[in-house]
Amino acid sequence: MNIRPYTPADQAACLSIFQGNTPHFFAVHEAAEFANFLNRLPCPYFVIERDGEMVACGGYFEHLPQRIVGLAWGMVRRDLHHQGIGTYLLLGRLHDVCTRFAVDDDHPVTVLMDTSQHSKGFFENIGFVVTHFTENGYTDGLHRYELTLTLDSTRRAEIAAALPPQK
Repeated sequence: MNIRPYTPADQAACLSIFQGNTPHFFAVHEAAEFANFLNRLPCPYFVIERDGEMVACGGYFEHLPQRIVGLAWGMVRRDLHHQGIGTYLLLGRLHDVCTRFAVDDDHPVTVLMDTSQHSKGFFENIGFVVTHFTENGYTDGLHRYELTLTLDSTRRAEIAAALPPQK
C-alpha cells in the first residue's frame, strides 16, 4: 500500500468510495458536503493506493496555535473493510501530524474527530476516548460520537512502530 497526497484527479474515486459507504457509514445528505470539501480542500488530505487502485482517503484540519487537529472524511472502500487499510490510513494521518507538529511530551497535540456507532469501536481500539454522544446526530439511526486522542512522545513512538512501510 502507498499513502500519498490527494490530487484533483482523485476526486471521482473518492466520491465513489463515499457512495459505497452510504447510507451505512454516511448520511445521504453528506454527499454534497464531501464533494464541496474536495473542491476547496482546506486541509491536508491523503489517498491510499493498493495494486494501482485507490482504496481509501482521509485528512485532517489544523487548529493553530492550540495544537489541535480534527480528522476529516476518512473512509475505506466498502468491499475492503476489515483488511487493515483503515488502520493504515489512520496511522498515516497521525504520523503526518506528529511530524508536522514535532509532537513530544512538552508539545502534545490533541486529535478530535466524530464518527457513527459503526466506526467508534475502531477508533477506541486505537486509543480514542468518547467525549460526547448525540443520538441520531447525523440522521435517523446514525448516531454521532465525538472522540479525542492526545498525541505525545509515547503515542508518537507507538504510531511510528505500528505504521508498516509503504510498498
